[in-house]
Amino acid sequence: MKVKVNVKKGFKLISAILLIVCIACSEVIDLGGDPSSQFVLVYGRITDGTAGNEISLSLTSDRSDGAQQPISGATISLMSDNGFLGRYFEKVDSPGDYRLSYSDSAREGSAYHVVIDLPSGEQIVSEPAIMPGLAAKDSLSLKFELIDFFIGEQGFRQANRAAQLFVETKILEPNNDFYLKWNILESYIALETPQCCGTPPPPCYIGNDISGQEIKIFNGRDLTADVIPSKLFKTTKIDGRFAFIYYYSVIQTTLDEQAYNYWAQLQEIADLSGFIFDKTVANIQGNLYYPDNPKKQVFGYFEVARSDTTRISASSDEFSFFLRQPCPAAPESSAPECTACLLIENSSHHRPYYY
Repeated sequence: MKVKVNVKKGFKLISAILLIVCIACSEVIDLGGDPSSQFVLVYGRITDGTAGNEISLSLTSDRSDGAQQPISGATISLMSDNGFLGRYFEKVDSPGDYRLSYSDSAREGSAYHVVIDLPSGEQIVSEPAIMPGLAAKDSLSLKFELIDFFIGEQGFRQANRAAQLFVETKILEPNNDFYLKWNILESYIALETPQCCGTPPPPCYIGNDISGQEIKIFNGRDLTADVIPSKLFKTTKIDGRFAFIYYYSVIQTTLDEQAYNYWAQLQEIADLSGFIFDKTVANIQGNLYYPDNPKKQVFGYFEVARSDTTRISASSDEFSFFLRQPCPAAPESSAPECTACLLIENSSHHRPYYY
């Protein structure tokens, strides 16, 4: 099973890490050049399925505290050894975000790359990468516990009911090198209260990438066992999201070694807690370049990755306590009514197939 991977979340994480490194390094390292130079940020992917194949393009701000600017109007082509395959078209309601239109799916063992023609007339190309095979299968389990959560900026802790997601991974071919990465998505339901008469309004379905700032990757090159033992992946406070049925979707992607090394570098940057940054932005090597100007920098990565989704749900029937459903239009002190569930971020009346 496959679901849409939130590429924009991955892009925001990359952008945030690069921005932090730029600011931190600028205080102790002279990178040279014009400090107001802007760079293109790219993050995207092609998978073996028809969902999750998106690319985000942005331009860094010319100020250290400025926001990235989405790049609209680019022409992005998916290519293989045999030539043109499909095009990433810009979303009408999301400037700078492009979704692939391709009648087929990427095939294991075939090489793919993208060609990005920017509105400026410049061209960016990704290095060809081979679609890997499926390396592992995940098994999910849930535990419900009382967990201490930090509340407020003072660091106070408060015990809350929580769901803990555990993931165990079975390796399909232990004798082969493999590299894995995981993302975690949530989905839940909100119901609108019927107004007087007529047909009840349809429910809202909400989906979010809840992977957070932690980059979950695994290097299986030296693994001798055929199972990665069960590990806690996510702790979620039980609140109105669990009022009906709540789904965790764990999207496992099999990467090649170059993509793994890229994410490992970002993980190292994200995990740094000291004041001295020993890596500059130039050290984070992606797989994108300007063919007409190889010395010019472009940041980000285009992944060619095999994806596999495992899903587990929690129903409100499992709890002996009342859960008020989420509704941003109603104050907590009022009756649990919801008149506008589409106000919830990332909500839609489109029903996912697994509900």
